[in-house]
Amino acid sequence: MISPSPQTGNPRIQQPGFSPVRILALAASAFTQLTRMKVFYFLLVFGLVVLGASLFVHQITDQGLERGFEARIAQQLKVLKDMSTAAMSVFASLFAIAATALLLPGDAESRTLYTILAKPVPRHEYLTGKYLGVLAVIIVILAAMSAIFAVILALQQQALLHKELSWMGDPDPETLESLHTALRQHGLNPSLFSAVAAIFLKAAVVAAVTLFLSTFASSSLFTMIAGFAVFVIGHLLPLAIDYWTQVLHLEGPGLFFTGVLSVLVPNFQAFDIVDPVLSGEPLPPGLLPRLSALAAGYAATFLLMSSFVFSAREL
Repeated sequence: MISPSPQTGNPRIQQPGFSPVRILALAASAFTQLTRMKVFYFLLVFGLVVLGASLFVHQITDQGLERGFEARIAQQLKVLKDMSTAAMSVFASLFAIAATALLLPGDAESRTLYTILAKPVPRHEYLTGKYLGVLAVIIVILAAMSAIFAVILALQQQALLHKELSWMGDPDPETLESLHTALRQHGLNPSLFSAVAAIFLKAAVVAAVTLFLSTFASSSLFTMIAGFAVFVIGHLLPLAIDYWTQVLHLEGPGLFFTGVLSVLVPNFQAFDIVDPVLSGEPLPPGLLPRLSALAAGYAATFLLMSSFVFSAREL
């Protein structure tokens, strides 16, 4: 809307209020845009190839009859779960970095960015919509990969069941029940989907960090490199801080510097709950809600900083 300025009488553009409809429209546009990018298909193939390769891992694992059936089942299913969840985690994080880094430069190059902001659409709504579009694509991909993973794991469980029964011959009811218990504990169970949810939460934080970097980066390549660097630092920093504080006993400026780093760089290790889940351990009560709150806090913080930087940027 255009109205005269009370001071000068010249027309000015009034900034519209908050609109969920506009944000959803921008998210849908970003979703469509990302599914058409070649990087999307490349990373999808990468994830599916690694996931499919895990099917053949059980053929090279130790299946010696001298070991108990529970140890054999735990080993083979854990290898399969390790490779599958690792593929999903790597894919989701790399896609979050690449897709988010390409959004703003792509819109600027196609002039779509200027058309959207001239309507006018507030810049914070533009960033929020694009971010939600990235998250929507990550959810769809992780859901598809989780479905494939669940089918593969269920088939592998059945194959192991028949193989163990063929070795046992005619097991007694107690041994048979122990066999089924081992398959349930180390095979497909609800905790695995909690691990996938943690993978998504980590990718959501990675996307928020990359979006912030893209608001002032000079190119999409720089954004990708910087986003990947923050991703790596976010995994190593907790270990470094423990070493600095417990071994080197930092004090004064050094301790202050580590505190600043721990605030500025997200702790991605906090979302790594895959290992205990794959070992069949139950998740501590309330862990996933706490991780969700942590991810939401990180995402909100970086979205606010992105809006501040992007609003001050001349386009």
